[in-house]
Amino acid sequence: MSVISNEVIEKVKALVPAWAAFTTFATFLLYLVGYLSLRFHLTTLGVGTDLAVLDERYVFTGARFFVYLFSTVPIIVFFALLFAIPSSLIYLIARRATKKSARMSDGGKRLLGWWSKPNVIALTGVIFSVVFIQFVMRQSFFFTNLLMSRSLPPTALGLESLFLDLSDERRILFFTGLVAGTIITACLLFYGMRRLPQTSTSRFLMFLLALLFGIQALLLPVNYGIFIVDKELAKVNDLGGIEKLQPCGGPNSCQEAWLVWEGNEGVTYFVRGIEPTTEGKQVEKNRALVTLSRKEVKRTEIIGYDPILRNLFLKQ
Repeated sequence: MSVISNEVIEKVKALVPAWAAFTTFATFLLYLVGYLSLRFHLTTLGVGTDLAVLDERYVFTGARFFVYLFSTVPIIVFFALLFAIPSSLIYLIARRATKKSARMSDGGKRLLGWWSKPNVIALTGVIFSVVFIQFVMRQSFFFTNLLMSRSLPPTALGLESLFLDLSDERRILFFTGLVAGTIITACLLFYGMRRLPQTSTSRFLMFLLALLFGIQALLLPVNYGIFIVDKELAKVNDLGGIEKLQPCGGPNSCQEAWLVWEGNEGVTYFVRGIEPTTEGKQVEKNRALVTLSRKEVKRTEIIGYDPILRNLFLKQ
């Protein structure tokens, strides 16, 4: 028994350095992903913040990102199976046809040999990745300072409509597409790296493809922060308990306010002025982002949660 116990203890000791290294890397990854998500989320809203170097909210947001990321895997597998079934049928039909025709079989072999070349695989991956980054993943950069904008910037893919949906179905499908595109790039990269012989051209293209794959991976939390993170803001009754709002419901102008961000040094609110018209309707008078010193904020009274961008831009 003592021999077995000593062996177990030795194995545990051997795992300690590896586990410590894994924990350090995982923590750094959560911080990085969480920081990117929060930074671009706040950029989308148009909030200048005092983001600290170390903040537990980065870890929490990074964990939420990976949960959301892993939740897209069953959707990708589902669509992959839908694609694989007809593809398998086409492959079986083509295989039977090639057995009957030596000419077609030779053509198929030449095509397979051409596709097996590392430089062809890498070039295909580079073209796919560049197109996917430029025309899909980078479209999110159009959405900045939305709280102070009067309209959503239009994009070729109609991504502005993702901010107006109450349900998450379209946002989930869009993010799933981003993950699927990144997986395709990764598959082309690893498949090309395993093909031989490698030439100087193929190595350069593989390096370029690896760089593009890294960019796609970093753009995933960026898009997550822009389209997914906390698009419902807490509506407050006043500004930190020190500045009152003009109540709505009467014939006079009024104000509404939402808590946008609590930083280390300040608390930022989004304030919207409302003015009644002679027809009995209410129209927006002005907007403002107000930052109060965190030390001055006495209390925060939350009275509800609103999909703020939908409220601002959706025409009733």
